[in-house]
Amino acid sequence: MKSWKNTYLIIFAALHVLFLCACSTQGERAQKEPQNIHFVGDSFTVYHKADLPEMFSRLSEIGGHQVNVSRTTRNATSLAFHSRNKNLISKIEEGELNYVILQETEKIPSIPSDRDDYFFPIVRSLNSMIEQYGAQTILYMTWGYRDGYPEGGHPTYASMQNAIAESNLMIADELELPVAPVGIAWQTALERNSELELWVEDGGHPTPIGMFLAASVFYAVIFDEDPTQLPYSDEFGINEETINFLHSIASEVVLQDKDNWNLQ
Repeated sequence: MKSWKNTYLIIFAALHVLFLCACSTQGERAQKEPQNIHFVGDSFTVYHKADLPEMFSRLSEIGGHQVNVSRTTRNATSLAFHSRNKNLISKIEEGELNYVILQETEKIPSIPSDRDDYFFPIVRSLNSMIEQYGAQTILYMTWGYRDGYPEGGHPTYASMQNAIAESNLMIADELELPVAPVGIAWQTALERNSELELWVEDGGHPTPIGMFLAASVFYAVIFDEDPTQLPYSDEFGINEETINFLHSIASEVVLQDKDNWNLQ
């Protein structure tokens, strides 16, 4: 009798171990499932040699994350225009996306009337569709112009940046959406190093350094991981000291104030 009991216990223990191993393997597979991420925006998302989706994709791979990154982008194009893009609508309706990044043209959120009439309504509409098909909206808070936007009521960079940030946070809080605070990361980086070349000559579009900072912010937002822990790679054409600095800014801005960006 005792022999049978011992045998039963051994079999039970073996089955329990096999069950735990199976659960562990399933968990590992789930963690390794690729994240499908779609960027929607203008030249503040893709500009010349500063390609945010590509930079983010490479950072993700360096960090050991599998991602499928796609984009709907067009220069000087608003979210309202993109919302009528049949290819974008079909992409969302496929129901295979994990995240949809929404980037409004930088001028619209900086002007209260345009913000209320165009930015807020279109974010509400797009987010409703995105959520319906199982994805998560992330708002891409951009940066202001180097010399401000005087015709829009912003004589300085800081004034325009503050307006853009305020608008993004207002609609994000209303809809409980996460925000990628790229503009705040730019502002913080410039406070620490005013000689940092984030803009190209036109004072609006990003240099590769400026866009790399944006990619670092998205890495921290989407994976909730510290980009300073990523190994250095020279493939971005940026020296190690600068990359370390940009990673540290992204880490500080995103991870030390997650509640402010609705990153639960």
